[in-house]
Amino acid sequence: MRILLLSRYSPRGPSSRLRHYQFLPALAEAGLTVTVAPLLPDSYLEALYTGQTRPPRSIAAAYAARIRQMATARNFDLLWIEKELLPWFPYGAERWILESAPPYVVDFDDAWFHHYDRSRWPLVRRILGGKLIG
Repeated sequence: MRILLLSRYSPRGPSSRLRHYQFLPALAEAGLTVTVAPLLPDSYLEALYTGQTRPPRSIAAAYAARIRQMATARNFDLLWIEKELLPWFPYGAERWILESAPPYVVDFDDAWFHHYDRSRWPLVRRILGGKLIG
């Protein structure tokens, strides 16, 4: 089975490392082939951890790469999505992209489903509040 892991971060991101990367050796041992495709580059994490501004161009490029990547998703038997395919995008965009995708599983950790509906920003609550719970 060929799996495309659409993680949020590289192994440098604790959530991705603990939720996904630690299992890759066991999955390989079981005969599964996992291709890893983190959304955000390590420079994003470096900026996040040091309190610097995360570069909008880098983030936009990462999103564009993720969308282009979905054109090859049919080469896999399963998609393994960490939290969301496209964070901060409405669910309709993700649904449209995933319509022609192979079967997928979405892995949420903690109470991630409250990420938008309990946001401190009213506009986020209004536009994205039902994305993960609806």
